[in-house]
Amino acid sequence: VWYPDSMRPRFAWFGGHKSYDRSKAGGREINPSIRLEHIVTVSAFTEQLGLEYRSLQWTMVQPGSSHIKKSRGNEGYARQRDRPPSYSKTEFLTLCNLRAFPHAQLRNVMVALQERRLPLRSSMVHALIQQTLFHVGTISEL
Repeated sequence: VWYPDSMRPRFAWFGGHKSYDRSKAGGREINPSIRLEHIVTVSAFTEQLGLEYRSLQWTMVQPGSSHIKKSRGNEGYARQRDRPPSYSKTEFLTLCNLRAFPHAQLRNVMVALQERRLPLRSSMVHALIQQTLFHVGTISEL
C-alpha cells in the first residue's frame, strides 16, 4: 500500500443521507471525531416540526440542566404571539412548559394529561410527548 509521507493519517467521513451527516463545505470530508457544541448535537437529534408549527420548534429542544436558561419557564408567556389559533391560552402555556426543565418533564406530561390541558388532536402535541418520553430513555423491568 502506497502512503504519501507528506499526509498525516486521519479519519474521514464523506457523509450519508441525513442532513447532519453531510459536509456543509460542498462534498469535502467530515472529521467524525470533531468535538461539537452541545446545542448543535441536541438540535441535530431533535425531531423537526412541520411548517405549520415551525415557530414552536424551540419547545422540542431540551438541552439539559447545565445548558438551560433560568428564564425558560417564562418562554411560553413571552412567545404568546406564536400561539396557533386552534390552541387555547391554557393549552399553549401547558405545551410550552412540558419540556421547560429536564427533571420535571415526565411530571409535567402526567399533570397535563390528568388535567386535560393538551390538545391531543394535534400532531405537534404527539411529537412533543414522544420527544419527552424518548428523553426519559428506555424503561426496563426491575
